[in-house]
Amino acid sequence: MRAAKPRLKSPTLPSPDAAGRRRATELLNRATDLRRLAVAFPGMRIIGPDPLVENLEKLCGLADAGLVILRVRLRQNSFTVVAASPRAWRAPGEKARLHVLKRAAEHAGHRILLIPPRSITRQPRLDNSRWIASCAGVRVMPEERSAIATYLYSAPYSSLTEVASRLRRRDAASAILSLVAAGDLELDLNRPIRPTSQLKLTRHPPPASPREVSATRAFR
Repeated sequence: MRAAKPRLKSPTLPSPDAAGRRRATELLNRATDLRRLAVAFPGMRIIGPDPLVENLEKLCGLADAGLVILRVRLRQNSFTVVAASPRAWRAPGEKARLHVLKRAAEHAGHRILLIPPRSITRQPRLDNSRWIASCAGVRVMPEERSAIATYLYSAPYSSLTEVASRLRRRDAASAILSLVAAGDLELDLNRPIRPTSQLKLTRHPPPASPREVSATRAFR
């Protein structure tokens, strides 16, 4: 009889420590919240990852710095938001590498908006953005969009309650916030969303210059 072959044990992978798990969770939360802010900001659209900047992140020694990188479009201008982690923003060495990354990316033709951690966590803007992003999938029929646009054209800066009254549906407020996420309507993200929050139709101004893009209000 042949001797039974010894069974090979699967390699045991080391489990990440508590600090590592916490950093991973924080990174995921920041990435999710950055996308929510981009969805909620008027006129901004998410393009997706930026492979060029992600490669530069590694070359600049920032692979473990906890950066969140997102390519977006604001009106006709595209740029990449690089959100620093608290550690990278405070540590002089890592912050210097952030600026090296920014210069290298812009030299390659990718404009960079470098933002500190507080630009994501600022309230009530973050909670407002989370609410708006959660309503992004609510379907609004073309005739409902038309009714709201007609109403706001004749009565600009109407309240959320007033605009919602134009829709005969139980989830009228969610439908209105879905139009905010779609870029059709605007409200002040820096004030808590309430029934009295004022809404207006989104205007579509001419493309901003690169300097205006770098100074956008989106992540102040």
